[in-house]
Amino acid sequence: MTYHAFYEGVYDAVRAAVATVTALKQVVCGERFVLQDTPCAIINPGEVAITQEDAGSALYNAVAIEVVLIVRENEPDDWFDEVVEVLGDILDAVIVDRTLGGLVLDVAPTGFAPAEIRVANRLYSGGVVTFMALAVYE
Repeated sequence: MTYHAFYEGVYDAVRAAVATVTALKQVVCGERFVLQDTPCAIINPGEVAITQEDAGSALYNAVAIEVVLIVRENEPDDWFDEVVEVLGDILDAVIVDRTLGGLVLDVAPTGFAPAEIRVANRLYSGGVVTFMALAVYE
């Protein structure tokens, strides 16, 4: 397997998990898109820290994953019902299988932040859930 296939495979698995969240109307991962309907999840490829224990040994990868949630353009009536619940559903969907179908050793949430999100010079209610996936690449 090439590194590209490994890296993209991790994000494909996250996208598949996030797509199971029934409240989401659009899930985007790494491609150009037009915001068509909300709530929308945008999965952003992130930095990978790579370490090696011994020369010639496997490479240990810590893959940073960011899922941005866009809910609505104006202030929600209830942040807990409209934003926090969907962010929690995204978190739960990703960690249902902590190995992402055997692609990684573990994936764990590292951040959970309801917030206002700026997209195309517009301000939306939403938030961000971040994860770290630990994997071995040989």
